[in-house]
Amino acid sequence: MERARRLRALWNWLPVFRAVAETEHLPTAADALFISPASLSRTIGLLEEEIGIKLFDRVGRGLRLNRAGHRLLNAVRDGMRVIDDGVASVEGQEWSGAIVLWAPLAFAEKFLLSLATSLRADHSALRPVIQSHNAAGLAESILRGQIDFALTETPPAHNQLRIDAFTTLHYGVYCHATHKLAKPSKLKIEQVLDHPFAIPPHDDPAYPSPWPAQHLRTNVMVVDDMNMAIRACHTQKVLAVLPAVLASGLHRLPLNVFSPRTLYAVYREPIGDQERMQAVMKTLSDLKIS
Repeated sequence: MERARRLRALWNWLPVFRAVAETEHLPTAADALFISPASLSRTIGLLEEEIGIKLFDRVGRGLRLNRAGHRLLNAVRDGMRVIDDGVASVEGQEWSGAIVLWAPLAFAEKFLLSLATSLRADHSALRPVIQSHNAAGLAESILRGQIDFALTETPPAHNQLRIDAFTTLHYGVYCHATHKLAKPSKLKIEQVLDHPFAIPPHDDPAYPSPWPAQHLRTNVMVVDDMNMAIRACHTQKVLAVLPAVLASGLHRLPLNVFSPRTLYAVYREPIGDQERMQAVMKTLSDLKIS
């Protein structure tokens, strides 16, 4: 009962703390909770007073979550997940409502559409939501519960995230069958450097390029999606670096300059008996999409 009495004193303040901790901006958190910023500020003050530890560093008129605040935020997130999962289980609603799936657009079309169809076939009350924008802040979006399951070549490092290898990607340089480089049976990398490429934006986490940096290409077009690069190969007679799984209908140049890469599935680390995302991972693996 001592724990119950302890938590009772803090219970109503914890959702407020989470909103402020995740935004580090009182007006934004206030808008989300329909509470005035002044009321939020008072609540945070009461919480800090009750536990006897500052959770935020005050920087001017702003707030920055400190180390103790991060530890409490992780605990609050986990606690809310366990309670939400428990309520869903009692209601028999573990496989109902929205499930948000994320991947760069080309991978979303290749893998997530089939995954969504399979999940719906097994769980008719489930409503998959497929997203492919805004790769920045992926870890935070997953931890906040805004994204449930993601596919990415560049998984974010965080001890509360589960990262599973999904499939191996074999990259190559591709072109349309009518491109002049489609004819030679042997090529050296130096022979393609003067031919125009469609390339991804520099340092785009959703579309990382395996191209070796020491070889400077002729870049004539920047595209922010691999599907756009594929269409450019078909219509603009350019070259593009693509994974084989996406390059159907294009000619692969006889170059072996890329190491295999991995496409990872990322989701929140399961807590206790929570296994829904692991079941999603198994469903995706069982599809054997090629």
